[in-house]
Amino acid sequence: MNFGPVFARLLLAMGIYAGAAGLLRLFYGMDEELKNCGRNCIVRKWFIYSTLVCALPVMEKNVLSPAVWISICLLGIYFAVASVTDTLIFQVYDVLQYVGVLGGGIWIWYYNPTVEKGIALLLFVLMQYGVFMRMYGKADGMGYCVCSLYLAGTGLGLEGFLYQMLAGFLLLTLVQLFRRNISIKGQLKQPKALFPYILGGFMILWYSK
Repeated sequence: MNFGPVFARLLLAMGIYAGAAGLLRLFYGMDEELKNCGRNCIVRKWFIYSTLVCALPVMEKNVLSPAVWISICLLGIYFAVASVTDTLIFQVYDVLQYVGVLGGGIWIWYYNPTVEKGIALLLFVLMQYGVFMRMYGKADGMGYCVCSLYLAGTGLGLEGFLYQMLAGFLLLTLVQLFRRNISIKGQLKQPKALFPYILGGFMILWYSK
């Protein structure tokens, strides 16, 4: 048995846990609203989302590559922290977007997708800024853009990016229907964070690549 990939994935999980914990501790000291959520609540959410995103490198064959390792680590930290803060205070800090974009940029550089995929990526980003961000906000739109960077690197195009959005919204609908949080008019009775469902939709496409 080759223990190299196993050890790399173990280190990657430790990097995600530690990186997410470090950023959350930083934001905890800076944001009074987040601090009011309570340390125990934040730790529980950190553990749940960090554990979830640690499943991302399981299917990645090139995990021994430093570029891929760093890229997935940044993606995991990005999703874990964004999901925690969005769930607790409906906010994703702007500085966190740089973490996701940096990770996605490294991923794109390593996998070097075709020109066709690059054009599809550009179109999707323009759609987010021109249309979709008006529906759910800049932070969520940026989340989808970060996802598209990684999906483009795996060979998916515009159709795949849109499927990822659809998968996330279907997850949101199913969960909120189960929780009876959708009114007769089809609206959420109580607002819910979108980022965990962006993550869920992304993971569905990630594992089906």
